Amino acid sequence: MAACLPGREDAVTFEFGTFRLNDKPSTRDEVVALLGGLPYAVLIQRRLEQHSLVAALNPTSINSVRVLTMFGKTCREAEMLAAAIRIGRTGNFVDNLIGGGSSCVIDPVSGTLRGTPRNNQGVQLSAEQRGLDTFEGYRIPHFHEAVRRCLILHELVGPAPETIGWDVAITPDGPVILEGNMYWDPTLHEGEGDIAHAVVSRLMQPGFSYWWKA
Repeated sequence: MAACLPGREDAVTFEFGTFRLNDKPSTRDEVVALLGGLPYAVLIQRRLEQHSLVAALNPTSINSVRVLTMFGKTCREAEMLAAAIRIGRTGNFVDNLIGGGSSCVIDPVSGTLRGTPRNNQGVQLSAEQRGLDTFEGYRIPHFHEAVRRCLILHELVGPAPETIGWDVAITPDGPVILEGNMYWDPTLHEGEGDIAHAVVSRLMQPGFSYWWKA
């Protein structure tokens, strides 16, 4: 089992009666004291193993796929608007951009990377450091199944919210949906700017459009 603590750089793992805090041996009392002192509830979930092709991008974090879907008045069936992957910084256990990660648009037809991943300062990842010749065309396994599950789940959730940014882990056995975000980050989909900008301007709170620069 594993727990990543929001707003903190702490990770707790439990396995076969042993405890580790930030990948160092710990005790049950130390873990209980840490969790009990937090001002919010903690969700503990099974530790996920990601597919080897995704782990190759950064093995220390779950490199999640963000699938953006829309369902509501303007579309009677759920649609995928855009997709991207987040890749954690080397050595980090989180993949988000705030934590130093990078992102790259996924081609919706082929399920491959389109371009080179960049962090939020615009710095490109080095393909060579990942043992690759290039990121362009790198295939994300189980991508279309991930999209299919997100579409089904959005229709089950209903048209409120009309757009959801789903975070999906890709395991050896297939996709696992981690969460759905009402307020998704448009910067992950800059390669699909026309689509995402249209959604923000039509459906989302006007104040949220500050993410976009004309």
